Amino acid sequence: MRKGLYLALVTAVFFTAFPCFSCGEKAPKPSVGLEFTVSEDESYVEVTGMGDCEDTAVVIPAKYEGLPVKAIGKKAFMGQENIKSVYLPNGIEKINAQAFSSCNSLEKVTLSSTLISIEYAAFYDCINLQNFALPNGLVRVGDFSFRGCEKITKLSLPDSVKELDYGAFAACTSLKTVKMSQSVEYMGTGVFSGCTSLESAEIPGTAKDLRDSIFYECTSLKRVKIGEGVDKIPESTFYYCTALEEIAWAESVAVIENFAFLGCKSLTKLTFAEGLNGIANRAFLGCNNLKEVYLPDSMVGILNEAFYGCVNLEKLRIGRGLQEIGALSFKGCSKLSEINYNGTKSAWEENGGFYNWSETGLNKVICTDGEIAIS
Repeated sequence: MRKGLYLALVTAVFFTAFPCFSCGEKAPKPSVGLEFTVSEDESYVEVTGMGDCEDTAVVIPAKYEGLPVKAIGKKAFMGQENIKSVYLPNGIEKINAQAFSSCNSLEKVTLSSTLISIEYAAFYDCINLQNFALPNGLVRVGDFSFRGCEKITKLSLPDSVKELDYGAFAACTSLKTVKMSQSVEYMGTGVFSGCTSLESAEIPGTAKDLRDSIFYECTSLKRVKIGEGVDKIPESTFYYCTALEEIAWAESVAVIENFAFLGCKSLTKLTFAEGLNGIANRAFLGCNNLKEVYLPDSMVGILNEAFYGCVNLEKLRIGRGLQEIGALSFKGCSKLSEINYNGTKSAWEENGGFYNWSETGLNKVICTDGEIAIS
């Protein structure tokens, strides 16, 4: 009986001290002394500053003087080093630019379920901010929103998210896992650049507007999935992802742009999906452990220095659709002794062998109707 009574008392105290807001419990008591600004049409207010409030656990009210609170204002709490937690009630739709940037002691954020947009550098360099839940309904994560949030280890982007802007999660150096929104349409430059603990990544097929350097120098990244619908791998997307071993290609990918996989020294084999027709300058330069490359029949052109310095490349399969190989594309591929060409000997010779293979170790080309010796 005593043991049962003790457990009952402990349980009662726990739920009294820590109410469950998601289960319909009352929100915490709002902070007093915050500054507010009324909108021009006097239909809502936004929080614009700390005012006289000295709370370390800041609780934004749902209403102020009878008007709904719908936004956190630009630079409202920027540089407030004493804030440890922030609670945003339902009704908040927007967190404006630099609202909480450089709040160095901020550890916990409870975001409203009504949040639609997080603007430029809203939580920039909140170096102690830990894992948080992004609400379903969020559409946009702005430039540098969470850049430099070094203690975030995991991230789940709800399927409502359509826009990830420039450097939104850049330099989140402890970030290991990302569950990607399957509705994202735009991924800006360097969205996850410098996330040096990230181990796997996905570019969903809905992402039609991709900018450069998305996973630039994600040095722990091992596995990548490219969704069906993605038509290009932009410039420097996986630049110096030195641990990258595995890529799941989509047939929709038509072009791999400049420097896309430069310095990915853990790649050993590339088997491209049918549909790829172009590899741009220095796309795989310095992938010095790459041993096998299989180019599809859809491949039309390989531009300058595409595989320059792939010193361990041994096997190369070239599709029958190839028309051009740019200068120095295979320079330094000294172990490349044999090419399998999915075309005839006459087609190979009509194209002049495509390239000056004296820069490699090539001595034989296997065509569909026989072999050609390379001296």
